[in-house]
Amino acid sequence: MNTFNPHRRKLLQYSFMGLGAFLGNALLPSPLKAASLSLSLAARGELLPPDQNGVRLPAGFTSRIVARSGQPLFGYTWHAAPDGGAVFATPDGGWIYVSNSELGNQAGGVGALRFNVQGEIIGAYSILNQTNRNCAGGRTPWQTWLSCEETDKGRVWECDPFGRKTAQVRSALGVFRHEAVAVDTRNMQLYLTEDQPDGCLYRYT
Repeated sequence: MNTFNPHRRKLLQYSFMGLGAFLGNALLPSPLKAASLSLSLAARGELLPPDQNGVRLPAGFTSRIVARSGQPLFGYTWHAAPDGGAVFATPDGGWIYVSNSELGNQAGGVGALRFNVQGEIIGAYSILNQTNRNCAGGRTPWQTWLSCEETDKGRVWECDPFGRKTAQVRSALGVFRHEAVAVDTRNMQLYLTEDQPDGCLYRYT
């Protein structure tokens, strides 16, 4: 049995690069340079009182609602039950926000919003569909999104945020109630958590 090195918790930062969902609405900050995104919020001082969207942010940050569940955007209807997500840089200076849908009965999946360098939405599309209770997951350093199904027979799907490649199930990452994934690039391993009261921490090499 391999022992878990607690110092590797630093790798969990990959899991928090994304921006979450709030009351069914996807929230994104005003455009920021990639370097500033890597700084922890804690280093930016105390959080201010809730803004007009009910979000507490450090000084200098603002929030805006960019999509609501059921809203049509560029031919894609923004999904219900938005959950874990992540942000990916694009070559033109913009970014893509991907968001899980935690719906069951094969109504889950992952949707994406594409922004230009000015922070304007220029596209919306699905990168995974017909899956179940896509809860959390993890962003990979090779620019893909690992979307995890939170069911007893849940699987991990590797998704292309640009929507150019079909999502692929990664069976080697196990079948269980998946929660999050974090990537240890130094040791070439993935850590996966399980959404159970007695859930395990799995390591895949």
